[in-house]
Amino acid sequence: MPGRRTRRNIRNSYVSFNWGYMGIIKISEHMHERLRSTSTALSRSINAQAEHWLRVGMLAELNPALSYGDICKMLIEAEARGGDVGPAETAAHSIEQVA
Repeated sequence: MPGRRTRRNIRNSYVSFNWGYMGIIKISEHMHERLRSTSTALSRSINAQAEHWLRVGMLAELNPALSYGDICKMLIEAEARGGDVGPAETAAHSIEQVA
């Protein structure tokens, strides 16, 4: 039927892409602009920059005693091992820092 609108669930639009699980989050226009300018300056995609900030922020909250440099070192070491920094690793790293 011409002009007929169909309802589509946005999740169905992404199912055909083999990206695994993907979430959509709402952020302010101001934060999106900061992501856009920072991602350009650091040669990252907007999504990669957002994921980087999320990972660093998560690790900072889980390990308040660590500096930004320590967090980056953890991320680099995890990448070299082919894994991700999970809560168990961050707790162990915090204990090592105290000892």
